[in-house]
Amino acid sequence: MLGISPADKQAIGVKSSLGSGYDLYILDEDLKRQYAQLHFCTKESIDRLVELLQAMKKLWEEEEDEYSKQRNN
Repeated sequence: MLGISPADKQAIGVKSSLGSGYDLYILDEDLKRQYAQLHFCTKESIDRLVELLQAMKKLWEEEEDEYSKQRNN
C-alpha cells in the first residue's frame, strides 16, 4: 500500500480487488469521504495519466502567464 498525506487529503494505492492492476483512492483527511477512485490495469495507463496531468499543469501555467500579462497592461 502506498500513501501520501497533504493537510486535508489522503491518497492510497493498493493492489486491485479485481485481480489485476492497482487502484488509487483519494480520500479526505479522516478517510470517511472518497473523492476519487482510479483503476490502473497496466503500468502504461499510469504513464498516460502522468502525461495528462503534466499537460494540464502546462495549460494552467500558460493561462496564469496570459492573465498576468493582461493584468500588467
